[in-house]
This record gives sequence, C-alpha cells and structure tokens, in this order.
Amino acid sequence: MRSCLNKRKNLFILFIITKSVMLLILLSFIICLNGWNQNFCITVTNDQPDNNGKIHLVNSDPPIQPFIEVKMTSKQKNAENRYHSLIVKTAYRYKVEPAIIKAIIMAESGFNPKAVSKVGARGLMQLMPRTARSLGVENIFKPAHNIDAGVRYFKFLLDKYDGEIELALAAYNAGSYNVRKYGGVPPFKATKFYINKVLKYYEAYRTI
Repeated sequence: MRSCLNKRKNLFILFIITKSVMLLILLSFIICLNGWNQNFCITVTNDQPDNNGKIHLVNSDPPIQPFIEVKMTSKQKNAENRYHSLIVKTAYRYKVEPAIIKAIIMAESGFNPKAVSKVGARGLMQLMPRTARSLGVENIFKPAHNIDAGVRYFKFLLDKYDGEIELALAAYNAGSYNVRKYGGVPPFKATKFYINKVLKYYEAYRTI
C-alpha cells in the first residue's frame, strides 16, 4: 500500500516538474519571439499630439487604430539607420521635426535611394525631376541632395499652410493646385491613404 502511495506521489511530482518546464519553455519562446518582432516593427500608438495646435488627423475610414504595427524589412531598417544622422541634421537645419521626414521617406520610398515611381518621382523623398531642378538639385539620386531638397520643399509647404501638416502632406502628394482647387485635402483616395500612412509612421518615429 505504501509503495503504491509513493509511486503516485512520485508521478505527481514528475507531472508538476514537467508542467513547470513546459511553461518555462513556452515563456522563453514568447519572449524571444517578441524580441525578434521588435527588430522589424515599430509600434504605433493612437496618441494625437497637436504640436501647438497644428497637427490634426485626417478623417478616414477606417480611422487609425491604437497599437498598429508598422512593419519594416531588415533592409529598410538598415537603410533608416544609415541615413539617420543625415536626416536629423537636415531636418534641424530647416527647423522640421526629423520624425516627420523619416515618415515621409518611409512612405515614399521605403528608404530606397534609387526608387523611381510610375510617374517618375525619384529618390528617397520621391522628388519629381521638375521640382528637383527648381530646388537646385544636382543629383536627384544622391541621398544628401535628395533629402536636402525634400526637406526644404516640405518646409515650404508647412509654412505655406501655416503648419497644417495634413495640408502640407496633401500638397506634397497631390500638388498645391489640388489643395487650392478643393479648398483642403483633395478627395482622392490615394492622397487620403498617403496622409494617414505618413501619420502612422510619424507617430511611430516620435515614440522611439
């Protein structure tokens, strides 16, 4: 009888130990997986700072949700790190927040300095050749030239629209003519999608 009780006791202890080990393994796996995801994702919160009353979110359907993950490939992340100091230096030179410039670059080209769009926009900040020439760009694919001109142009748009970031982004994407024509953000799905995408990246970069 005692032998039977001892056997049951040993089996119970073995069960408890096995269960604990399995829980530890599962916990370690979750922690490792979470750490791996952080290398390729930026968590976006739903905070909506007004930046002295100048930043407002575009009305969209669906609205920006909290804790959306903006996924980046390892190549994009490496490129972001490579151009970080250049972006920060240029943004400060023209008194623009570096986070919004990073957000525009991520939305426009995914940090690919050789990117060319279907309509001919080129480089990190996807400048149209005509715009680049008007800004005195010598080499549109050279990151330093492209970023300098792109930041100067965006700063011009911010000043033009009294710091209203949505209108500046709308003009960057669809042109000032369309912003003037519609008296605000043009009713283009592509432009509204672009604005919200940039704002998601912007919120992400402001939190890191």
